[in-house]
Amino acid sequence: MSKMSLTVAERINFPLMFSERSNMVSMTLQKAISEKVVFSKEDIEKYDLKFDEKLRQYTWDISKEDSVEIELSSKEVVYLQEQVKRIDTANEVTRFTFSICEKINALE
Repeated sequence: MSKMSLTVAERINFPLMFSERSNMVSMTLQKAISEKVVFSKEDIEKYDLKFDEKLRQYTWDISKEDSVEIELSSKEVVYLQEQVKRIDTANEVTRFTFSICEKINALE
C-alpha cells in the first residue's frame, strides 16, 4: 500500500486524471480511487465547499484547509502512473493536474 496526501484543490481536480472511456478493469480502478478522493457531507460542511455557478468553479474556506491522506493499492498506483504517462504524452497536463501528477510519479 502506498499513501498520498491531497489538498482540497487536488481532490476537486483528481477526476481530470481519468479517461472518459476505458475498459471494465480501468473503470473499476477509477471508481475505487474516486471513492477515496470524494468529499463527504462532513467535508463539504467543514471546508464550506461550494460551486460558484457564475465563475464555474469551486470555492472553499482556505483557512480550514488541510490535506487528506489516501491509501492506494499497488494496482491503483500502477493505473494512476499509466494515466500520468497518457496525459503527459498527449501534452494534456494542466496547472490543475500538475501537482497531482508529481505526487503520483513519486509513489512507489
